[in-house]
Amino acid sequence: MIKTKTVLRKLGTVLKYGVTKMDYKNTYCNPLKIEDYPKGYELPSYRSLADPSVLFYDGKWYMYPSYKMVYVTEDFVNWEHIDILPNDIGYAPTVVEHNGKIYLYGKNSLFVSDSPLGPFENIGALKFDDGTPLRVDFDAMIFSDDDGRVYIYYANFCGVERKNKKGNIDNVWDVSIWGTELDSNDLTRVISPEKCLIKFDNTHRWECYGTRNQNTANSWVEGPWMVKRNGRYYLTYSAPGTHFSTYAMGVYYSDKGPLDGFVYQKSNPICNKSHGLISGGGHGCITEGPNDTLWAFYTCPVNYSHRFERFLGMDPVTITEDGEMIVLENTESPQWAPGVKKDPYFENDTGLLPLTISETAYATSAESGRDAIYAVDESVLTWWQPKTEDEEKSLTVLLDGLYDVSAARIIWRDVGLDFEHGNLPGPFKYKIQISLDEENWTTVLDKSQNDKDLKFDYNVFPTTDAKFVRLTICGHPENIQPGVINFTIFGKYSD
Repeated sequence: MIKTKTVLRKLGTVLKYGVTKMDYKNTYCNPLKIEDYPKGYELPSYRSLADPSVLFYDGKWYMYPSYKMVYVTEDFVNWEHIDILPNDIGYAPTVVEHNGKIYLYGKNSLFVSDSPLGPFENIGALKFDDGTPLRVDFDAMIFSDDDGRVYIYYANFCGVERKNKKGNIDNVWDVSIWGTELDSNDLTRVISPEKCLIKFDNTHRWECYGTRNQNTANSWVEGPWMVKRNGRYYLTYSAPGTHFSTYAMGVYYSDKGPLDGFVYQKSNPICNKSHGLISGGGHGCITEGPNDTLWAFYTCPVNYSHRFERFLGMDPVTITEDGEMIVLENTESPQWAPGVKKDPYFENDTGLLPLTISETAYATSAESGRDAIYAVDESVLTWWQPKTEDEEKSLTVLLDGLYDVSAARIIWRDVGLDFEHGNLPGPFKYKIQISLDEENWTTVLDKSQNDKDLKFDYNVFPTTDAKFVRLTICGHPENIQPGVINFTIFGKYSD
């Protein structure tokens, strides 16, 4: 564990008067700052990323989510979108490195390449020796064990009808997690019988369907992911449904092998949060990062335009003394980036706090029902929207004291988005200013020339004293009206 003084020497900068201020350049904040959020498959128009499969390869992360591929980061803060072939293989692709090759699976086909960026060659479906295809309904994950053997985990369902206590018919999905072994020399060949590894258990209340886990007859059990640590196999899964704030990740573990002896761990669910901007925390992956660390990537709901409108978050993972896998929390404030801390699980928070939540906010204008306060509440379903004719388009927030401010997060709503009629997303241009007296303003962040499409935009700037903060929208995509779902300034009380 890194000592505080060491952190200050490594990350601090000494300003005039001998005061030490932290340098927050190497930080991230959920939702992840990922460019070019793609179009969702269904109508009406919405944008979404979900179900991420992340590969740690050659010191970088490569992310393959639902809707579009691939997203790459080498500083673990900024993600670049790189179109590959294929660039979209449907919901929940999975990626694995095995014997020097990169394998990508989706739409019931396996693809292979020499590089995480492709191009990938389609080598076909997974089959038993008699030619019968392996039934994979959705959410496959391929795992290459350290002994060279390979396994696949996936979700299958068979809808059935059952009578409830009153004799009425209930539709029950019976979604469950299955696994089997693949030929390590030919990953399209299935070489062992299928095994059901995880079934919905309504005694695990968090698995029950609904925003309050109220439907004890059903659950959408999905998103398996296998991790091996210290000889133990951890099989993660998600429930009860991707559009709920109760979406979460749980774990079964085994000390016997990758297809046997799984036990439900006591510390479940491991990744969940049912309130605030970063709610949910389901279908994702547990992947390696710098300094032999583990990180959870997870899916969070928006569920405004469509129930599959979603975004991504990440946080560090640890193994407890009794061998259980946990995530301390789904964070909403700035965290140190992977690679900064050797043990990020216990000391990853920067100490920067949200300063604008529920504070007094006022704007140069607002459309009816889109008042300034909606930019500083804790909901992804509300936003401030200036009037179209407003030439200034500014939002001001009065802080409740004098603060050292260091970072800002904006979550945009692209109002009027319509892919079918050419109303396309694009860069939002803006600047952020601070003031001590609401008369003299200093620009701390100027993105008036921004050319990146960032639906979730987190930035740091030199630490500055402030009592007032102001966001001014300077430009937006053609035929799109700007909406600010969230405007948060992060900092510390100035004492």
